[in-house]
Amino acid sequence: MPDAKEWEKAGNNLVKTKNWLYQFYCDWSGDPSQNEEIQIIRWLLGNAIEKIDKLAKDDDKGWFHVPQE
Repeated sequence: MPDAKEWEKAGNNLVKTKNWLYQFYCDWSGDPSQNEEIQIIRWLLGNAIEKIDKLAKDDDKGWFHVPQE
């Protein structure tokens, strides 16, 4: 099982990806169905980030906090 620092690193990479997708979504003016797909991916990443945070936690608060957008 990875240690908390490894979980934190993985989670931070997912946060960066989620933020990158948000910026892409804001700048994208293409097909609306693709916008929906981006929102779904961001939602899934948010869930994954929460799960990783629970795996990495040292206490009830977890190792990092991801603000909701």
